[in-house]
Amino acid sequence: MGGAKLPMAAMWLSVNDYTRLRMAIDLVLKDHNNIKSEIVGQSIGAWDNINQS
Repeated sequence: MGGAKLPMAAMWLSVNDYTRLRMAIDLVLKDHNNIKSEIVGQSIGAWDNINQS
């Protein structure tokens, strides 16, 4: 029979690409990040560069 049993609380938890992306964005854009404004500025610059091409 085998197989590890998950606790009831973990049975609904599903980590997918959306969850990973949301966690990454939260880590970058939350107030604890001292270089948040620099990251946002460079991201906007890169986006503008892509759209001008």
